[in-house]
Amino acid sequence: MPISSETTRVIYDGDASTAEFAITFEYESNEDNIRVTLRTIATGAESELVLTTDYAIDTDTNIVTTVSTYGTAYQIIPSAKMMPPKQIIRD
Repeated sequence: MPISSETTRVIYDGDASTAEFAITFEYESNEDNIRVTLRTIATGAESELVLTTDYAIDTDTNIVTTVSTYGTAYQIIPSAKMMPPKQIIRD
C-alpha cells in the first residue's frame, strides 16, 4: 500500500492488558516501514521500540503485537516511516 498523505500514525493508550494494536493507516507493505514508539504520558518522553525484540507486525492483518503490555502511564504509537523522495533523472 502506498503511504497516505493524511494519517500516518495512530495513538493507543495503555491499559495493562492489550498487546495487539491495529495499523489503521496505509503504509509501504513491508514491516520495516513501520515504527512503534512508546510514550510516557506524564513526561512526554518517547522511546522507539525494537522490531522483533519489543514487537512484531503481521502485514497480512495489519496488527502490531507488543511483547509486553503497557499500563495507563503509557501510549503506544505505531507510525509509518517517511520514505525519502525518489530521485527523478531527466534526459
